[in-house]
Amino acid sequence: MKKGLLLCSGGMSTTMIASALNEQSDMEWDAMGVMTTSDWMDNISLYSVVLISPQIRFQFDKIKETTDEHGLKIMQIEPKDYIVTRVPQIIEKIKNL
Repeated sequence: MKKGLLLCSGGMSTTMIASALNEQSDMEWDAMGVMTTSDWMDNISLYSVVLISPQIRFQFDKIKETTDEHGLKIMQIEPKDYIVTRVPQIIEKIKNL
């Protein structure tokens, strides 16, 4: 099974989005805060896709360097899509990566 990682600043909204992605997509999703942990880099080989929440968009380029080194797809979620009811739109964008 493919596995995705949703990186955020550690907030509740990301957990809700990850939960909705788990329910609505064919991938397993984890949520992890980049401000509080660097575990995501230690476990990067577990993932095929990394999503960046709007809260940490300022770190996108730095995170992309790491994902590129490991051949992972990366996508920044647009603020307008960062609500549970727009998860289908997020899933569509992931499919087009």
